[in-house]
Amino acid sequence: MTVTERGGGAKLAKTVVAGLSVFGFGGLAALAHPAATSVSGNPYFPLAVGATWTYKATSGPAAGSTVTTRVVSTRATAAGTVVNMRIASNSSVVLNAHYVVRPNGSVEFEGTAPGSTKVSLSGSGDYFIPNARQVTSCHPCAFTGTFTTKLATMSIQEHLLESVTSMGLQHIAVPAGSFTAEKLLLSMKLTGAYGGITTDSTTKFYDYLARNVGVVESGGGTVTTSVAGQTFHSSTGNEVLVKYTP
Repeated sequence: MTVTERGGGAKLAKTVVAGLSVFGFGGLAALAHPAATSVSGNPYFPLAVGATWTYKATSGPAAGSTVTTRVVSTRATAAGTVVNMRIASNSSVVLNAHYVVRPNGSVEFEGTAPGSTKVSLSGSGDYFIPNARQVTSCHPCAFTGTFTTKLATMSIQEHLLESVTSMGLQHIAVPAGSFTAEKLLLSMKLTGAYGGITTDSTTKFYDYLARNVGVVESGGGTVTTSVAGQTFHSSTGNEVLVKYTP
């Protein structure tokens, strides 16, 4: 599977999960938002043309900012169903995402950011986006892949090790409403080398997924980064669903 990066290394990866994290939604929301025509085949990853998710950062470095993800179009190809999505921060487009939902249910993802920056993640199986069964049963599920970031003539690769652990149902109240959601603990470890300097970054955070809606809350975690032997710690902040349009 191929997935895009978000915001530079682990940060970009976190943005793809939160901003693109249209893959986890359920519970009480299913009553208020009947499932639209989704091409993903996964109720925790609904992909229907026109579907829009708006999130607001309530804490962390981006506190007060909003991110809106919208499914723009879909089309059938020999490789599978292509889903085009647009992710905008405070109304400015920051990433164009392209999913390919393959016949076997696996998902590939690639994104393009401003300035001709192209980021992609290559792996295998259900990497990064748990299928419906895994959302409720991972104890944990482990996936690996390679992030590739292309900037003009430079190409940077980072190895990614991801762990997803199911933590059961939680009642969540956010501006978009009240939900009974599946709680997932995600841990993403990125390692790489740039000009002889090694880097190691581990991001841990929670996603709350509601069937037929999407990620209703994300964050509450930490980021630990080591560069050339120096270690730094920070918070992921928190993002909540403000509005969802099927």
